[in-house]
Amino acid sequence: MNIRKNAIALWSFIESCVFPDRCVGCGVEGQLICVSCEKNIPKNGMFFNMVDTPLSGLIALGRYGQDDVVTTIVHDVKYGYIDSSLHLLEDALGSVCVHFSDIMMDVDVLVPVPLHKKRHA
Repeated sequence: MNIRKNAIALWSFIESCVFPDRCVGCGVEGQLICVSCEKNIPKNGMFFNMVDTPLSGLIALGRYGQDDVVTTIVHDVKYGYIDSSLHLLEDALGSVCVHFSDIMMDVDVLVPVPLHKKRHA
C-alpha cells in the first residue's frame, strides 16, 4: 500500500514538472488560478427578472462570451477537456447557490450547457 502511495506521489511530481499549472486567466505559471484572476470570478452570480419572458427567473454565474476568466474555464473544460479547472466552476456555482438560497428552494431544474452531438460522441 505504501508503494502505491509513493508511486502516485512520484507521478504527481513528474506530471507537475512536465505540465506545470498555469493560471487559467493570465497564464502565469505556478497555480491553476492566481489571486488577481480569482477575484474576477463572480461570487454572487446574476439574476434575470425579465417579466413575461422565457428567461424570467434565470440565474447565471456570469455572462458567457466575454473575454473573462469564467469563459476561459468553460472553454477549457468543454473544448480542451481540462477537468482540473472544473473545481473552480464548482466553487463559484456553490457561492451563487448560497447567495440565491431563497430562490434556489423553488428551483425545478438545473440545466448544463449542452455539447454538440459530434463533440459528445
